[in-house]
Amino acid sequence: MEERFMEIGNYRIYHRFEGQGGKGTVFICHGQADHIGRYGKIWNALVSESYLVVGVDFPGHGRSSGKRGDIPSFNLAMEMIDKALEFKMVEPLYILGHSLGGLIAVRYIEERILPRKCVISSGLLHMESDKVPSYLFTFAKIMKFIYPSLTLNNRINPEFISRGRVEIDNYKKDPLVHKLISIRSFFDILENIKLAYERVGSSPILVLIGEKDRLVPPEAGESIYKAWKGEKTIKWYPMMHELFHDPEGDMVIKDVLEFLRS
Repeated sequence: MEERFMEIGNYRIYHRFEGQGGKGTVFICHGQADHIGRYGKIWNALVSESYLVVGVDFPGHGRSSGKRGDIPSFNLAMEMIDKALEFKMVEPLYILGHSLGGLIAVRYIEERILPRKCVISSGLLHMESDKVPSYLFTFAKIMKFIYPSLTLNNRINPEFISRGRVEIDNYKKDPLVHKLISIRSFFDILENIKLAYERVGSSPILVLIGEKDRLVPPEAGESIYKAWKGEKTIKWYPMMHELFHDPEGDMVIKDVLEFLRS
């Protein structure tokens, strides 16, 4: 595996890649409060299948610089994907996004490049903002104009990420995982969820959903699946949010590899 840092604007962005690329490139987009180093299982499986696997830590996440939990904009996140792929990519391109990374992947497809195929795992394609206490939502709307980079608790309960105790404990102990989200990131997510359905993509897509997901409503994946214009496949699993980190996660990885091969 090779690692480097990219200088983009005022940010120092962690970029890693590995593999020969005999079957093309898979770019992985990580989730909120997450980092690319937590994707070892799917990463290693893809490398073993002869893909070049590429990923970055988005601003305010993992080893990248920036205030924890603050991705200033989706446009900046997409620029970082562009820069990483300019440095190292072998055609054809595939994109895999998990949770918030699923939303970023969908928006990247809609705004930038049509990949050969796309995989969305527990994609954040719906957010129940009405579940945020009304006083907190009102406060956030005010602070959006006064102090947009202000960070609040992201309300992610580690107990809901997986059915595996080891994975939950590893998440809690990971020093690169945090519990924050900035106000501008929150509102940018809401805006880009809306845009995702206005500018629906057409690349072949595999939507992966955990029936027991309590962090992203399962109907989010079903909604983007129904709206998608191109060839599409949907798979449901009796699992929680992080499908690759479930005790039966190898089944999900097998389905991903088969989809990419087909």
